[in-house]
Amino acid sequence: MLVGVDPFNHDDPMMIYQNIIKGKIKFPKDINSEAKSLIKHLLTGDVSKRIGTLKDGVKDVIDHKFFKNFDWRSLLFMTIEAPYIPKIK
Repeated sequence: MLVGVDPFNHDDPMMIYQNIIKGKIKFPKDINSEAKSLIKHLLTGDVSKRIGTLKDGVKDVIDHKFFKNFDWRSLLFMTIEAPYIPKIK
């Protein structure tokens, strides 16, 4: 959602499946390092090493550097403003 395409994107559907199986992730050059790190950790193929499934569970995701300035309390109480609202025709 950050860049507009899925991380395993390819024109050929079979290549998408191959990329998923291989864990081959395509990142645009302009994606920031924190977002890239979070995505890599969420898409780790080995469940025993995947962020969110480790000993501290979801706390690992919440504490990830990508969310360092995120106001989780405002999200909980639904008082946070959406960072982007698409224009729908």
